[in-house]
Amino acid sequence: MMFGCIARNNTSTNPTDPLTDNVTMSDLSDRSSNGSSMRVVELAFDVIHAEFPVDSIRHSQKVWNHVDELRVDAGVAARLARNGLRIGAASTTNWPAIEAVFKACNVQQHQVQLFAQHGLPLSIELGPVEDHESIFSYGMDNRLMGKTFSVGNKLINLDYAYHAELDGVTDVRLSLEVRHDRGIMTWERRDGVIRQVPSYDRFVYEDLCVELTLRPGEFLVIGPGSESQNEYLIGSRFLQGQRDTRKIETVLCIKPRIYQTGR
Repeated sequence: MMFGCIARNNTSTNPTDPLTDNVTMSDLSDRSSNGSSMRVVELAFDVIHAEFPVDSIRHSQKVWNHVDELRVDAGVAARLARNGLRIGAASTTNWPAIEAVFKACNVQQHQVQLFAQHGLPLSIELGPVEDHESIFSYGMDNRLMGKTFSVGNKLINLDYAYHAELDGVTDVRLSLEVRHDRGIMTWERRDGVIRQVPSYDRFVYEDLCVELTLRPGEFLVIGPGSESQNEYLIGSRFLQGQRDTRKIETVLCIKPRIYQTGR
């Protein structure tokens, strides 16, 4: 599976309501009769942050009744669960049921549409690390290890490859990272050109990377698992927090959306 934020072949659609539109075969081709015309496309991502209040019942777990977690490799899914994380895929047909859970549980939602820079993964910010915050995780060897951060932001990174020739299938690779912008510039070769780019300190949880395939109309769902009750594990540190003195946990729904950039 090849990644690198690639949008392959041709299609076009206009951003509309999140998580509800579908791509049809008629959208996937716009060639002239001699086959010489091709649209250039990129991917945007509709991202919904759903904040569940935490009380005696963890209502966020109800979402997973409508999510396909079997899309994730079984070994990876077990490792995610041990780290207090759950990841799966859902379709537009599941969205009304998920939205009903949001409404019934008094969830606060906010929605953004994000555009990745060409050739770079999309980064979704979850919030800053606290001063000298320790984050623990289980790796592939099942050993518990921790690292303490004094500054930085918690991120979800999405790398992707879009395949119009496969009816709009999108391969995605998800990773978790703590990144600190050092506030200086450095020289880097990118696409054969040497240019100045921001300099970062980065810590990526490589053992928790997830690869899966989204069919047209599907979206990623990311949320805390049962082990996130351990406040020092990465699932808790990334997806739980405080809002107006009340404890909350966050479920994210992330849907790729194609858009035209040129011909």
